This record gives sequence, C-alpha cells and structure tokens, in this order.
Amino acid sequence: MISSHFLVFTGPEQRPNEPAMEAAQLEECEPAGALEEHGKLSCVRRDRAASNKRRRDRQKVKMQQVNVLKKENVCIQTKLETAVIQLDSMHSQVAKLDTLTALHKERNANAFRYPLHTMKSDALSIHKLPKHELSRRTAAAAVLKTLKAETPQTIDASFIVMQNIAKGSGAFGEVSVANCLLFGTNMQVAVKKATKGDLCLEAKVLKYLQGASTCIPYLFGMVNKHTLVMELIAGEGTSLRHHLQCVNLSYNEWCNISADIAAALIFIHSRGILHNDLHENNVLISSTCVVKIIDFGSATLKEEPRQYYVDPDRIDIYRKYHSHIAPELVEHQGSRQSEKTDVYALGKLLKAISCVGHIPGLISISRACRAQDVALRITATSAEKHIRKLIASW
Repeated sequence: MISSHFLVFTGPEQRPNEPAMEAAQLEECEPAGALEEHGKLSCVRRDRAASNKRRRDRQKVKMQQVNVLKKENVCIQTKLETAVIQLDSMHSQVAKLDTLTALHKERNANAFRYPLHTMKSDALSIHKLPKHELSRRTAAAAVLKTLKAETPQTIDASFIVMQNIAKGSGAFGEVSVANCLLFGTNMQVAVKKATKGDLCLEAKVLKYLQGASTCIPYLFGMVNKHTLVMELIAGEGTSLRHHLQCVNLSYNEWCNISADIAAALIFIHSRGILHNDLHENNVLISSTCVVKIIDFGSATLKEEPRQYYVDPDRIDIYRKYHSHIAPELVEHQGSRQSEKTDVYALGKLLKAISCVGHIPGLISISRACRAQDVALRITATSAEKHIRKLIASW
C-alpha cells in the first residue's frame, strides 16, 4: 500500500493554472458580493474613460472647425480688401481715361484746340504722368470744356506787320509790337507768341472776360494757336515791376493802383476764374495809370482748380523763384488753388507797393492778405474796401 504523502507522476512535468488558482484563492478570501461590486467599478471606470475620450475628440474636432473658419475669414477679408483696392484703382483709371477723352475731343474740336504736344496718343501714357502735371492738364481741360463756345476771331497773318520791338518775354511766350491792318486801320497791337505749348486756353479766357471790365486787355483774335493779337498798353515800361523800380508816383496814385489791382481780381473771381499767376510782371500800368491784368495761361475754374504736388526737394526753389505762390500750395501735397491763394499773391503785390510808396496802412492790409492761416486771410473785396478807406482818409 502506497502512502498518501507521495505523488507519482507518470507523464511529463505539468504546472498548475496560476490564474485559475488566483481566482480560486480570491473566491476563498472574498465573498461573492465583493467580486460583483469590483466588476461594476471597473465597468464605470471604463465607461468614464471612454466618455472623456469622446469629449476630447469632439473638442478637438470643434477646434479644428474653428481654425478652418478663422482661416476662411482671413482669406475672405483679404480678398475683400484686394477687391476694394482694385475698385478704387478702376475708378481712378476711369477718371483718367475720361480726362484723356476730354482732352482729345477738345483737341479735335476746331482749329483752336489745346495741345497735347507732350502727351503720347495711346491711352496708357496718361498713367505715366506725374500727379502735378496730370492735375494741371485736368484743370486746363475743364476750362476748355466750359469755355468751348468762346472762340476768338481768326486773323490772317497778312494783316499783321511785325516790328522789331520786344515788349517782354516769359517762360512760355514773348510779346512784340506789330501793326495791324485789320478793319482798314493801321494800329499798333501786341502780338504774343508761345515758345512752349499753345495759347488756346489763354485766348478763351481773355475772350470770356473781356468787355465787362477795363482791367482785361482786349483780344482782337488769333493768327494761329501759337499767336495772339491783343491790345497794346502804350508806354516804354508798363509792368508793375518797372514802375516799382523806375517810376516815381504819388501816395494817392499808388493807392489807386493797389485798389484797381484788387478790383481786377474781384472781377476775375466773380466770373468763376482763378488767375493763379499774379505777380509784378503780369500787372501792366498804362501812362494814365490804368491797370491791366495779363497772362491767363495758368488760369483755372474756381470749381475745378488745380492741385499742387511739389517735390520736397524743390520747395526751396519754389519759395525763391515763385514767392507769389501761397505757402499752403507748396508745403502741403495735394493742396488746391482757390480765391485765397490769389489773395496771397495780391498781398505780395501790396507789400511791394507799400515799401516803395511808403504807405504804412497798405502794409497792414498786405499782412492780412498774406496770413499763414488760410481761414484768417481776408478776401479781395475786403482788401479793396480798406484801400479805398486809405484813399478817402488822405
């Protein structure tokens, strides 16, 4: 008989099932209710972990969607800004093309047309113009369009007999004396010939202004678009500059000349025109002290003035050689000409007259015309009124 303390293994060595043994031991150690509770807790933890994972996944998807929407918003905003810029550019191009069209129409309208001698025939050339030049041409085209009906008389060149007497010259033209045989008379006239461009704009402005005031020289007509035939202001030296330097006038005469210049400017403005180039050489005085305003080549309409775009490097040159130009035009890019800029030029003339004629009251009027603050600058009407008071108080 074999003892129960000995085990006999007849087959290969076998290890007992350890997990099963642990479960059996757990069953022996813990009651059945505890095991069930442990299983429930495990399921809750797994469900909670799965729920957290799903929530994180949903948040991740939402963040991705938000980022996509942000990118789309930025893209849409960029496209919108680009579209606005392109629209502004198109409006600018349309305006420029309208200006070019107006210039070409005026050029082909009649014999007295505004030149485009420096402009190419293709439409794209206008985009290459500097702002300053483009503004000048736009303002000139507006004058020609508005004064289209003001066509000067054509004078045959055979009626003009030139004399070898020069009356003056400027940057864009020169004036000589001639005999005019028109109307069966042999009268002396002033003939202005353009050295740059043509004189069509000036001729239309003179034709528009003449007759209603003695301050504008009479325009007889045009020989061609480069030659004007005008009233001759008799005398050896007729410019205001010559009178300031060489002619000895009385206090009352200087005051009358000052008042007449202001009155001439008032008349020009009342007709809707800006002179824009009022200085000592463009004011003529006859032997009887009658004032005439000349050189309307830079004239513009009050409603459509020219804008100034002066190169900052050339501001000092403008101040030195064009001191009659209002400082706001030179110093502020895009500033527009106005009645006040003409009044500033009037103030410069009054200052020169007051210094030569020793008229203290005229100096204060000149300062009021040349006020740096445009809002404080007086009008030409006010200036004339104050000058008339000086004459009355003398």
